[in-house]
Amino acid sequence: MSNENEIKVAKKWFVELSNVMQNACSLGYDLPLFSSGNLTDSQILEIYRKEHDR
Repeated sequence: MSNENEIKVAKKWFVELSNVMQNACSLGYDLPLFSSGNLTDSQILEIYRKEHDR
């Protein structure tokens, strides 16, 4: 996968993950909120790779 395509996939995954976290918080779980708008592409890609390289 090219780096550009991987970034697109990572961003989509990150938005989905952000939505899950926001839904969990709205249900009363004490979880940190984060927004993909606060991170650079490279930071999102780093998180994505860490999550998917388990």
